[in-house]
Amino acid sequence: MEIEAKHGFSICDTDPFKSHFDWSMAKAGFTTMDVFNAAMPMARDAILRRKLGFCDLYLVKHIAPEIARAQKENDSSRTRSRFEMHLELQPYLRDWFETLSEVLPERVKFGFPKKHELIEKITSKLNEESPHRFNVSVLDAFLKRLSV
Repeated sequence: MEIEAKHGFSICDTDPFKSHFDWSMAKAGFTTMDVFNAAMPMARDAILRRKLGFCDLYLVKHIAPEIARAQKENDSSRTRSRFEMHLELQPYLRDWFETLSEVLPERVKFGFPKKHELIEKITSKLNEESPHRFNVSVLDAFLKRLSV
């Protein structure tokens, strides 16, 4: 929110809620839903206090496991110790963002736009307040569709 206030927009390289990871970990069987369920009242409160909100744009890129493996093999600069676990999370992360796209259809895009398209989108939205940014009914609808 501070970056957006200063520059008119902000770009996150992940979902600000970070709950997608907890939910996906539980769906994949690595943990239980307890962590996710415990975080939702805090997320709701943060939305109500305007400390956390929904993004103006989510860019989601699905990557095929064989491509991810090839990228891993060709990059010796990182160890990727939890690579296999992250591969197992992919179907659930896809479910998360597909569900989010049902409640915020204009906000979730699968794939990355061309650079000039992204810049045009950002500049056209500068200082435009999102009607869904701090809307807890969006969270409620999202959670209902996730069936948690």
